[in-house]
Amino acid sequence: MKKYSLYLLVAFAASGVTVVMLALAFAYVPQANRSALRGASGPRTGIVALAANAFGSLADVSGVSGGTARATTLDAASGAGGGTAPTAAPSAGMSETAEMAQPMATEVKRVSAGVGGGGGIGAMPPYEAVRYRYVYRGESLQMPAERMDVYRRKTGGALAAAPQDVLRGAGLGLMDLGSFSSMSMQNISFVENRDNGYIVTTDFQNGMVSINENWERKTDDPYRCVNGRCPIVEPLTASEVPADDDLIRTANSFLAAHGVDVSLYGAPVVDHSWRMYATMDGGPVRTADAVSAEATSVSASDPVPSVMPIRAPDQISITYPYLIDGQEARSSSGDPIGMSVSVNLRGTRVAGAWGIAIQSFEKSSYATEQDTARILSFVERGGLYGYVDENAKTVDVELGDPTVILASFGRTVDDRWEELYVPSFAFPVLKKPADAPWLQNSIVVPLIKDLLVEPERPVPMPLIEQR
Repeated sequence: MKKYSLYLLVAFAASGVTVVMLALAFAYVPQANRSALRGASGPRTGIVALAANAFGSLADVSGVSGGTARATTLDAASGAGGGTAPTAAPSAGMSETAEMAQPMATEVKRVSAGVGGGGGIGAMPPYEAVRYRYVYRGESLQMPAERMDVYRRKTGGALAAAPQDVLRGAGLGLMDLGSFSSMSMQNISFVENRDNGYIVTTDFQNGMVSINENWERKTDDPYRCVNGRCPIVEPLTASEVPADDDLIRTANSFLAAHGVDVSLYGAPVVDHSWRMYATMDGGPVRTADAVSAEATSVSASDPVPSVMPIRAPDQISITYPYLIDGQEARSSSGDPIGMSVSVNLRGTRVAGAWGIAIQSFEKSSYATEQDTARILSFVERGGLYGYVDENAKTVDVELGDPTVILASFGRTVDDRWEELYVPSFAFPVLKKPADAPWLQNSIVVPLIKDLLVEPERPVPMPLIEQR
Protein backbone atom coordinates (compact mmCIF):
# COMPACT_ATOMS: atom_id res chain seq x y z
CA MET A 1 0.00 0.00 0.00
CA LYS A 2 1.32 3.44 -0.97
CA LYS A 3 1.74 5.60 2.14
CA TYR A 4 1.41 9.35 2.48
CA SER A 5 1.88 11.85 5.26
CA LEU A 6 -1.42 13.60 5.77
CA TYR A 7 -1.77 17.21 6.88
CA LEU A 8 -5.38 17.82 7.81
CA LEU A 9 -6.38 21.46 7.97
CA VAL A 10 -9.46 22.15 10.02
CA ALA A 11 -11.24 25.44 10.64
CA PHE A 12 -13.71 25.64 13.46
CA ALA A 13 -15.52 28.19 15.63
CA ALA A 14 -15.98 28.01 19.39
CA SER A 15 -17.33 30.64 21.78
CA GLY A 16 -17.34 33.20 18.97
CA VAL A 17 -13.60 32.77 18.23
CA THR A 18 -12.59 31.45 14.80
CA VAL A 19 -9.45 29.36 14.49
CA VAL A 20 -8.22 29.82 10.91
CA MET A 21 -6.09 26.70 10.34
CA LEU A 22 -4.89 23.79 12.48
CA ALA A 23 -2.36 21.34 11.02
CA LEU A 24 -2.66 17.73 12.12
CA ALA A 25 -0.08 15.09 11.20
CA PHE A 26 -0.90 11.43 10.56
CA ALA A 27 1.13 8.45 9.38
CA TYR A 28 -1.57 7.16 7.08
CA VAL A 29 -5.26 7.37 6.29
CA PRO A 30 -7.32 4.29 7.30
CA GLN A 31 -9.21 2.54 4.53
CA ALA A 32 -12.60 3.55 5.98
CA ASN A 33 -11.64 7.22 5.97
CA ARG A 34 -10.35 7.03 2.40
CA SER A 35 -13.72 5.64 1.34
CA ALA A 36 -15.49 8.44 3.18
CA LEU A 37 -13.35 11.05 1.47
CA ARG A 38 -13.97 9.56 -1.97
CA GLY A 39 -17.70 9.62 -1.42
CA ALA A 40 -17.71 13.18 -0.09
CA SER A 41 -16.49 14.92 -3.21
CA GLY A 42 -19.96 15.75 -4.50
CA PRO A 43 -21.05 16.06 -8.15
CA ARG A 44 -18.28 16.94 -10.60
CA THR A 45 -20.55 18.62 -13.12
CA GLY A 46 -24.07 19.93 -13.44
CA ILE A 47 -26.06 23.12 -13.98
CA VAL A 48 -29.09 24.15 -11.91
CA ALA A 49 -31.46 26.72 -13.43
CA LEU A 50 -32.71 29.42 -11.04
CA ALA A 51 -35.26 32.19 -11.40
CA ALA A 52 -34.41 35.35 -13.34
CA ASN A 53 -32.02 37.81 -11.63
CA ALA A 54 -31.38 35.25 -8.88
CA PHE A 55 -27.88 36.56 -8.17
CA GLY A 56 -29.09 40.08 -7.44
CA SER A 57 -27.51 43.17 -9.00
CA LEU A 58 -24.25 42.50 -10.86
CA ALA A 59 -23.01 46.09 -10.81
CA ASP A 60 -20.30 45.27 -8.23
CA VAL A 61 -18.41 42.57 -10.13
CA SER A 62 -14.80 42.87 -11.28
CA GLY A 63 -12.82 41.13 -13.98
CA VAL A 64 -10.70 38.00 -13.51
CA SER A 65 -7.44 37.56 -15.40
CA GLY A 66 -6.42 34.51 -17.42
CA GLY A 67 -4.91 31.24 -16.24
CA THR A 68 -6.52 29.63 -13.22
CA ALA A 69 -9.76 31.11 -12.04
CA ARG A 70 -9.09 31.00 -8.32
CA ALA A 71 -6.27 29.84 -6.08
CA THR A 72 -7.00 27.57 -3.15
CA THR A 73 -6.19 28.84 0.30
CA LEU A 74 -3.08 26.68 0.43
CA ASP A 75 -1.49 27.50 -2.95
CA ALA A 76 0.28 30.58 -1.64
CA ALA A 77 1.64 28.74 1.37
CA SER A 78 2.87 25.76 -0.62
CA GLY A 79 4.67 27.90 -3.17
CA ALA A 80 2.70 27.32 -6.33
CA GLY A 81 5.12 28.66 -8.89
CA GLY A 82 5.96 28.74 -12.55
CA GLY A 83 3.87 29.28 -15.61
CA THR A 84 0.60 31.06 -15.12
CA ALA A 85 0.06 31.55 -11.42
CA PRO A 86 -3.42 31.10 -10.02
CA THR A 87 -5.40 34.24 -9.51
CA ALA A 88 -6.43 34.45 -5.88
CA ALA A 89 -9.73 35.91 -4.89
CA PRO A 90 -9.62 39.17 -2.94
CA SER A 91 -9.51 38.90 0.82
CA ALA A 92 -12.74 39.31 2.71
CA GLY A 93 -13.67 42.94 3.06
CA MET A 94 -11.45 44.04 0.19
CA SER A 95 -12.52 44.71 -3.40
CA GLU A 96 -10.40 43.70 -6.37
CA THR A 97 -9.03 46.74 -8.19
CA ALA A 98 -10.50 47.02 -11.65
CA GLU A 99 -7.23 48.24 -13.11
CA MET A 100 -5.63 44.90 -12.16
CA ALA A 101 -8.21 43.01 -14.18
CA GLN A 102 -7.55 44.62 -17.56
CA PRO A 103 -4.81 46.84 -19.00
CA MET A 104 -5.64 50.52 -18.95
CA ALA A 105 -6.33 52.24 -22.25
CA THR A 106 -3.85 54.98 -21.38
CA GLU A 107 -0.15 54.48 -20.78
CA VAL A 108 2.70 56.83 -19.94
CA LYS A 109 5.41 56.67 -22.54
CA ARG A 110 8.95 58.05 -22.61
CA VAL A 111 9.65 60.49 -25.43
CA SER A 112 13.34 61.15 -25.04
CA ALA A 113 16.24 59.68 -23.13
CA GLY A 114 18.28 62.69 -22.14
CA VAL A 115 20.50 61.41 -19.35
CA GLY A 116 23.13 63.70 -17.89
CA GLY A 117 26.82 62.98 -18.40
CA GLY A 118 29.81 63.33 -16.11
CA GLY A 119 29.29 59.93 -14.51
CA GLY A 120 25.99 60.96 -12.87
CA ILE A 121 22.35 60.51 -13.78
CA GLY A 122 20.66 63.67 -14.97
CA ALA A 123 17.05 64.76 -14.65
CA MET A 124 14.37 62.19 -15.44
CA PRO A 125 13.40 62.47 -19.13
CA PRO A 126 9.93 63.78 -19.96
CA TYR A 127 7.06 61.36 -20.50
CA GLU A 128 3.92 61.61 -22.56
CA ALA A 129 0.62 59.87 -22.04
CA VAL A 130 -0.67 57.68 -24.88
CA ARG A 131 -4.31 56.68 -25.14
CA TYR A 132 -5.12 53.58 -27.16
CA ARG A 133 -8.51 54.02 -28.78
CA TYR A 134 -10.04 50.73 -29.92
CA VAL A 135 -11.94 51.14 -33.17
CA TYR A 136 -14.48 48.73 -34.66
CA ARG A 137 -15.24 49.37 -38.34
CA GLY A 138 -17.00 46.10 -39.15
CA GLU A 139 -20.60 45.30 -39.90
CA SER A 140 -23.40 46.47 -37.64
CA LEU A 141 -23.41 44.53 -34.39
CA GLN A 142 -25.89 41.68 -34.23
CA MET A 143 -27.25 42.04 -30.73
CA PRO A 144 -28.14 38.86 -28.83
CA ALA A 145 -31.41 37.89 -27.21
CA GLU A 146 -32.96 40.30 -24.75
CA ARG A 147 -32.09 37.95 -21.87
CA MET A 148 -29.07 35.66 -21.49
CA ASP A 149 -27.85 33.27 -18.80
CA VAL A 150 -25.21 34.24 -16.24
CA TYR A 151 -23.46 31.31 -14.52
CA ARG A 152 -22.25 31.09 -10.90
CA ARG A 153 -19.93 28.34 -9.70
CA LYS A 154 -21.32 26.30 -6.80
CA THR A 155 -18.85 25.92 -3.94
CA GLY A 156 -18.82 24.74 -0.34
CA GLY A 157 -20.30 21.80 1.47
CA ALA A 158 -18.21 19.21 -0.36
CA LEU A 159 -17.45 17.40 2.91
CA ALA A 160 -20.10 17.75 5.59
CA ALA A 161 -18.32 16.29 8.59
CA ALA A 162 -14.88 15.17 9.69
CA PRO A 163 -14.70 11.40 10.50
CA GLN A 164 -14.80 10.90 14.26
CA ASP A 165 -11.87 8.46 14.35
CA VAL A 166 -9.75 11.09 12.61
CA LEU A 167 -10.79 13.74 15.11
CA ARG A 168 -9.97 11.52 18.08
CA GLY A 169 -6.36 11.21 16.99
CA ALA A 170 -6.03 14.70 15.60
CA GLY A 171 -5.23 16.40 18.88
CA LEU A 172 -1.70 14.91 18.92
CA GLY A 173 -2.31 13.95 22.53
CA LEU A 174 -2.67 17.62 23.44
CA MET A 175 -6.44 17.96 23.26
CA ASP A 176 -9.63 16.19 22.18
CA LEU A 177 -10.91 17.68 18.94
CA GLY A 178 -13.87 15.35 19.15
CA SER A 179 -15.17 17.47 22.01
CA PHE A 180 -16.13 20.18 19.54
CA SER A 181 -19.44 19.94 17.71
CA SER A 182 -20.32 20.13 14.01
CA MET A 183 -16.71 19.83 12.87
CA SER A 184 -16.05 19.89 9.13
CA MET A 185 -12.97 19.78 6.94
CA GLN A 186 -12.06 22.76 4.74
CA ASN A 187 -8.72 21.58 3.36
CA ILE A 188 -6.68 18.43 3.33
CA SER A 189 -3.15 17.86 1.93
CA PHE A 190 -1.22 14.72 1.07
CA VAL A 191 2.57 14.67 0.67
CA GLU A 192 4.31 12.02 -1.42
CA ASN A 193 7.11 10.48 0.63
CA ARG A 194 9.60 10.18 -2.22
CA ASP A 195 12.18 12.29 -4.01
CA ASN A 196 10.72 14.75 -6.52
CA GLY A 197 7.20 13.98 -5.36
CA TYR A 198 4.17 16.22 -5.06
CA ILE A 199 1.89 17.82 -2.50
CA VAL A 200 -1.79 17.37 -3.37
CA THR A 201 -4.26 19.74 -1.71
CA THR A 202 -8.04 19.43 -1.79
CA ASP A 203 -10.00 22.60 -1.01
CA PHE A 204 -13.43 21.27 -0.01
CA GLN A 205 -14.81 24.74 0.57
CA ASN A 206 -14.20 25.85 -3.03
CA GLY A 207 -14.36 22.45 -4.70
CA MET A 208 -10.83 22.53 -6.11
CA VAL A 209 -7.69 20.39 -6.11
CA SER A 210 -4.13 21.70 -6.62
CA ILE A 211 -0.82 19.90 -7.10
CA ASN A 212 2.58 21.39 -6.20
CA GLU A 213 6.10 20.08 -6.06
CA ASN A 214 7.33 18.89 -2.67
CA TRP A 215 10.30 21.22 -2.37
CA GLU A 216 11.67 19.45 0.71
CA ARG A 217 12.28 16.29 -1.36
CA LYS A 218 13.19 17.98 -4.64
CA THR A 219 16.58 16.68 -5.89
CA ASP A 220 16.59 17.91 -9.49
CA ASP A 221 16.54 21.65 -8.77
CA PRO A 222 19.49 23.14 -10.72
CA TYR A 223 19.39 26.28 -8.58
CA ARG A 224 19.73 24.50 -5.22
CA CYS A 225 22.53 25.89 -3.08
CA VAL A 226 24.66 23.46 -1.05
CA ASN A 227 26.59 24.69 1.99
CA GLY A 228 26.23 28.26 0.81
CA ARG A 229 27.58 27.50 -2.66
CA CYS A 230 25.11 28.20 -5.45
CA PRO A 231 25.60 26.97 -9.02
CA ILE A 232 25.63 29.25 -12.06
CA VAL A 233 22.78 28.12 -14.31
CA GLU A 234 22.70 29.23 -17.93
CA PRO A 235 19.27 30.54 -18.93
CA LEU A 236 17.24 28.69 -21.54
CA THR A 237 16.83 30.24 -24.96
CA ALA A 238 13.77 30.31 -27.22
CA SER A 239 15.21 27.55 -29.40
CA GLU A 240 15.27 25.18 -26.39
CA VAL A 241 11.54 25.47 -25.73
CA PRO A 242 9.70 22.29 -26.80
CA ALA A 243 6.97 22.46 -29.41
CA ASP A 244 3.42 23.04 -28.20
CA ASP A 245 2.41 19.46 -29.05
CA ASP A 246 5.22 18.10 -26.87
CA LEU A 247 4.27 20.34 -23.93
CA ILE A 248 0.61 19.32 -24.23
CA ARG A 249 1.59 15.65 -24.47
CA THR A 250 3.58 15.95 -21.23
CA ALA A 251 0.67 17.64 -19.47
CA ASN A 252 -1.90 15.14 -20.78
CA SER A 253 0.22 12.17 -19.68
CA PHE A 254 0.52 13.59 -16.16
CA LEU A 255 -3.21 14.25 -15.89
CA ALA A 256 -4.09 10.80 -17.23
CA ALA A 257 -1.68 9.12 -14.80
CA HIS A 258 -3.48 10.78 -11.90
CA GLY A 259 -7.05 10.24 -13.08
CA VAL A 260 -7.91 13.82 -14.09
CA ASP A 261 -10.71 13.76 -16.67
CA VAL A 262 -9.70 16.22 -19.39
CA SER A 263 -13.03 15.70 -21.18
CA LEU A 264 -14.50 18.16 -18.65
CA TYR A 265 -12.33 20.89 -20.18
CA GLY A 266 -11.77 22.51 -23.54
CA ALA A 267 -8.77 22.09 -25.84
CA PRO A 268 -5.47 22.94 -24.06
CA VAL A 269 -3.80 26.27 -24.87
CA VAL A 270 -0.07 26.88 -24.35
CA ASP A 271 0.92 30.19 -22.77
CA HIS A 272 3.11 32.20 -25.18
CA SER A 273 3.09 35.46 -23.24
CA TRP A 274 6.80 35.06 -22.44
CA ARG A 275 7.58 35.69 -26.11
CA MET A 276 6.83 39.38 -25.73
CA TYR A 277 10.24 41.00 -25.36
CA ALA A 278 10.86 44.65 -24.51
CA THR A 279 14.27 46.29 -24.42
CA MET A 280 15.11 47.96 -21.14
CA ASP A 281 16.29 51.21 -22.73
CA GLY A 282 12.88 52.21 -24.07
CA GLY A 283 13.75 51.23 -27.63
CA PRO A 284 11.55 49.28 -30.04
CA VAL A 285 9.76 46.23 -28.73
CA ARG A 286 10.27 42.96 -30.61
CA THR A 287 8.96 39.42 -30.28
CA ALA A 288 11.25 36.69 -29.00
CA ASP A 289 11.48 35.06 -32.42
CA ALA A 290 12.52 38.34 -34.06
CA VAL A 291 15.20 38.95 -31.43
CA SER A 292 16.53 35.40 -31.72
CA ALA A 293 16.67 35.65 -35.52
CA GLU A 294 18.52 38.95 -35.28
CA ALA A 295 20.98 37.52 -32.76
CA THR A 296 21.78 34.44 -34.84
CA SER A 297 22.36 36.54 -37.95
CA VAL A 298 25.25 38.41 -36.31
CA SER A 299 28.56 37.64 -37.99
CA ALA A 300 30.72 35.11 -36.18
CA SER A 301 33.59 37.61 -36.35
CA ASP A 302 31.62 40.09 -34.26
CA PRO A 303 33.00 39.61 -30.73
CA VAL A 304 29.98 41.25 -29.04
CA PRO A 305 26.60 40.58 -30.65
CA SER A 306 24.43 43.68 -30.67
CA VAL A 307 21.36 41.66 -29.77
CA MET A 308 21.37 38.75 -27.33
CA PRO A 309 18.97 35.81 -27.73
CA ILE A 310 15.90 36.12 -25.55
CA ARG A 311 15.79 34.16 -22.33
CA ALA A 312 13.04 31.59 -22.07
CA PRO A 313 11.33 30.74 -18.77
CA ASP A 314 12.06 27.54 -16.88
CA GLN A 315 8.35 26.71 -16.79
CA ILE A 316 5.49 27.16 -19.25
CA SER A 317 1.83 26.70 -18.42
CA ILE A 318 -0.93 25.04 -20.40
CA THR A 319 -4.52 26.09 -19.72
CA TYR A 320 -7.46 23.73 -20.15
CA PRO A 321 -10.51 26.03 -20.32
CA TYR A 322 -13.54 25.24 -18.21
CA LEU A 323 -16.52 23.98 -20.22
CA ILE A 324 -19.81 25.57 -19.12
CA ASP A 325 -22.91 24.48 -21.02
CA GLY A 326 -20.60 23.51 -23.88
CA GLN A 327 -18.88 26.92 -23.96
CA GLU A 328 -15.21 27.45 -23.15
CA ALA A 329 -14.65 29.96 -20.36
CA ARG A 330 -12.53 33.04 -20.96
CA SER A 331 -11.07 35.71 -18.72
CA SER A 332 -12.28 39.31 -18.72
CA SER A 333 -9.45 39.95 -21.21
CA GLY A 334 -10.51 37.13 -23.51
CA ASP A 335 -7.78 34.64 -22.58
CA PRO A 336 -8.55 30.99 -21.68
CA ILE A 337 -9.32 30.38 -18.01
CA GLY A 338 -9.53 27.02 -16.31
CA MET A 339 -7.25 24.24 -15.12
CA SER A 340 -3.58 25.18 -15.47
CA VAL A 341 -0.67 22.72 -15.76
CA SER A 342 2.89 24.01 -15.48
CA VAL A 343 5.65 22.08 -17.30
CA ASN A 344 9.26 22.45 -16.14
CA LEU A 345 11.43 22.71 -19.24
CA ARG A 346 14.54 21.53 -17.38
CA GLY A 347 13.82 17.83 -17.44
CA THR A 348 10.41 18.23 -19.13
CA ARG A 349 8.27 17.21 -16.18
CA VAL A 350 5.13 18.68 -14.67
CA ALA A 351 5.82 21.17 -11.88
CA GLY A 352 2.22 21.55 -10.73
CA ALA A 353 -1.44 21.84 -11.62
CA TRP A 354 -4.10 24.22 -10.31
CA GLY A 355 -7.79 24.88 -10.81
CA ILE A 356 -8.81 21.21 -11.02
CA ALA A 357 -12.36 22.11 -10.10
CA ILE A 358 -15.82 20.69 -9.60
CA GLN A 359 -17.71 22.17 -12.53
CA SER A 360 -21.10 22.54 -10.93
CA PHE A 361 -22.95 25.79 -11.67
CA GLU A 362 -26.16 27.69 -11.16
CA LYS A 363 -27.56 29.85 -13.94
CA SER A 364 -29.96 32.76 -14.01
CA SER A 365 -31.15 34.94 -16.88
CA TYR A 366 -30.44 38.69 -16.97
CA ALA A 367 -31.42 41.50 -19.32
CA THR A 368 -28.88 42.32 -22.03
CA GLU A 369 -27.84 45.71 -23.36
CA GLN A 370 -29.49 46.33 -26.73
CA ASP A 371 -27.98 49.77 -27.39
CA THR A 372 -25.06 49.19 -29.79
CA ALA A 373 -23.74 52.71 -29.23
CA ARG A 374 -23.34 52.01 -25.51
CA ILE A 375 -21.55 48.74 -26.21
CA LEU A 376 -19.16 50.48 -28.61
CA SER A 377 -18.47 53.27 -26.10
CA PHE A 378 -17.01 50.64 -23.74
CA VAL A 379 -15.16 49.01 -26.65
CA GLU A 380 -13.45 52.29 -27.57
CA ARG A 381 -11.99 52.76 -24.09
CA GLY A 382 -10.61 49.21 -23.98
CA GLY A 383 -13.32 47.33 -22.11
CA LEU A 384 -15.28 47.65 -18.92
CA TYR A 385 -12.44 49.19 -16.92
CA GLY A 386 -10.59 51.17 -19.58
CA TYR A 387 -9.53 54.65 -18.52
CA VAL A 388 -9.55 57.50 -21.04
CA ASP A 389 -7.29 60.53 -20.68
CA GLU A 390 -8.66 63.11 -23.10
CA ASN A 391 -5.37 65.04 -22.96
CA ALA A 392 -3.25 62.08 -24.03
CA LYS A 393 -1.93 61.38 -27.50
CA THR A 394 -4.40 59.06 -29.28
CA VAL A 395 -3.34 55.93 -31.16
CA ASP A 396 -6.06 53.92 -32.92
CA VAL A 397 -6.10 50.12 -32.64
CA GLU A 398 -8.38 48.32 -35.10
CA LEU A 399 -10.66 45.49 -33.98
CA GLY A 400 -12.23 42.60 -35.86
CA ASP A 401 -15.76 41.21 -35.73
CA PRO A 402 -16.80 40.09 -32.24
CA THR A 403 -17.74 36.65 -30.99
CA VAL A 404 -19.87 35.88 -27.93
CA ILE A 405 -17.91 34.30 -25.07
CA LEU A 406 -18.44 33.45 -21.40
CA ALA A 407 -16.10 35.84 -19.56
CA SER A 408 -15.06 35.36 -15.94
CA PHE A 409 -15.96 37.99 -13.36
CA GLY A 410 -16.13 37.87 -9.60
CA ARG A 411 -17.22 39.69 -6.47
CA THR A 412 -17.30 39.36 -2.70
CA VAL A 413 -20.75 38.83 -1.17
CA ASP A 414 -21.04 38.59 2.63
CA ASP A 415 -17.28 37.95 2.90
CA ARG A 416 -17.59 35.11 0.40
CA TRP A 417 -16.06 35.09 -3.09
CA GLU A 418 -18.45 34.45 -5.99
CA GLU A 419 -17.18 33.31 -9.37
CA LEU A 420 -19.43 34.39 -12.24
CA TYR A 421 -19.33 33.70 -15.98
CA VAL A 422 -21.03 36.38 -18.05
CA PRO A 423 -21.94 36.38 -21.78
CA SER A 424 -19.78 39.04 -23.42
CA PHE A 425 -18.62 40.35 -26.79
CA ALA A 426 -14.93 39.67 -27.51
CA PHE A 427 -13.46 41.89 -30.24
CA PRO A 428 -10.10 40.55 -31.50
CA VAL A 429 -7.26 43.05 -31.88
CA LEU A 430 -6.26 42.87 -35.56
CA LYS A 431 -2.87 44.56 -35.28
CA LYS A 432 -1.09 45.90 -32.23
CA PRO A 433 1.12 49.01 -32.42
CA ALA A 434 4.76 48.07 -33.00
CA ASP A 435 5.79 49.56 -29.66
CA ALA A 436 2.94 48.02 -27.65
CA PRO A 437 2.77 44.23 -28.24
CA TRP A 438 1.75 43.86 -24.59
CA LEU A 439 -1.77 45.10 -25.33
CA GLN A 440 -4.45 42.50 -24.68
CA ASN A 441 -5.45 40.26 -27.57
CA SER A 442 -9.16 41.01 -27.28
CA ILE A 443 -11.42 43.73 -25.97
CA VAL A 444 -14.17 42.17 -23.87
CA VAL A 445 -17.44 43.95 -23.08
CA PRO A 446 -20.18 42.23 -21.04
CA LEU A 447 -23.58 41.99 -22.69
CA ILE A 448 -25.48 42.08 -19.40
CA LYS A 449 -26.86 45.55 -18.75
CA ASP A 450 -26.16 45.38 -15.00
CA LEU A 451 -22.41 45.29 -15.57
CA LEU A 452 -22.20 48.28 -17.91
CA VAL A 453 -21.71 50.93 -15.23
CA GLU A 454 -19.18 53.74 -15.11
CA PRO A 455 -16.46 52.88 -12.55
CA GLU A 456 -15.54 55.47 -9.95
CA ARG A 457 -12.03 56.73 -10.59
CA PRO A 458 -9.81 59.35 -8.98
CA VAL A 459 -8.86 62.30 -11.17
CA PRO A 460 -5.26 61.72 -12.35
CA MET A 461 -2.60 64.29 -11.58
CA PRO A 462 -1.45 66.17 -14.69
CA LEU A 463 2.03 65.48 -16.02
CA ILE A 464 4.48 68.33 -15.48
CA GLU A 465 6.62 69.04 -18.52
CA GLN A 466 10.30 69.49 -17.76
CA ARG A 467 12.07 72.48 -19.27
